[in-house]
Amino acid sequence: MIRIHITGAPRSGTTLLQSLMGASFSGLVAPQGETRMWDKVPREGFVCTKNPNDTALAPLLLPLDRQLHMICMVRDPRDVIASRHYSAPEEYFTNLRVWREHASLIRQLRARPRFHVVRYEDLVQRPDQVQDTLADAMPFLGRKAAFSAYTGDMAEDTVEAEALNGVRAVEAGQVGNWKDHKARVKGQILLHGNIDRELIEFGYEKKSGWDEDLAYIESDQSPSHTAEIFPPIKRVSRTLNRWLHAGAYLRRRAFGV
Repeated sequence: MIRIHITGAPRSGTTLLQSLMGASFSGLVAPQGETRMWDKVPREGFVCTKNPNDTALAPLLLPLDRQLHMICMVRDPRDVIASRHYSAPEEYFTNLRVWREHASLIRQLRARPRFHVVRYEDLVQRPDQVQDTLADAMPFLGRKAAFSAYTGDMAEDTVEAEALNGVRAVEAGQVGNWKDHKARVKGQILLHGNIDRELIEFGYEKKSGWDEDLAYIESDQSPSHTAEIFPPIKRVSRTLNRWLHAGAYLRRRAFGV
């Protein structure tokens, strides 16, 4: 069984990409909802799962499982931190701390075999080009429809539709949404530091100075749904859990239990 697992910072388009994969490639089983890498999945054919929290397992598992492909979504951090989730509609869902953790992993992994980076902006603005790139990287996938042909009514369940903040076709209307949430962006920069380097590195700005008009806006430093600070003791336990979860994944792959 070939496993494809989609990751990336929350609110980066993992749900959308999995929906497109399931609707557009033949023979691909795409269980809806969040599936951790070590969860039980079908053992035959091609399986496409997703969970934004599993990016850190890539450096442990990709060298050991040559039937594993990981697709990591990346999105403009300003749009990520300005996005809300149906499970916590009154709060901004995630923050720059979380986005930066994923960006660091992308830098580390982007040259690895079977690690594929997809920009959210490319997915919604040039979906068929992204599909071509993924099909070239994973030639075992058989195309049955174009990404651009996806319509919102193809969403298979309520959870998927809610995660997409409403069932809709592929469209670029959420690109640049941060401009309606400048107070939030300013607040996150005050909490977590300047993001000019990352914006230029990932192609979201050509130079610094994009934030000049933020100087005249009152910041919104209300807490995100996800914790702004991750205590050092939790980092230790998280590292241990990664190794345990990697072992659980490999045991399940080997023995199906």
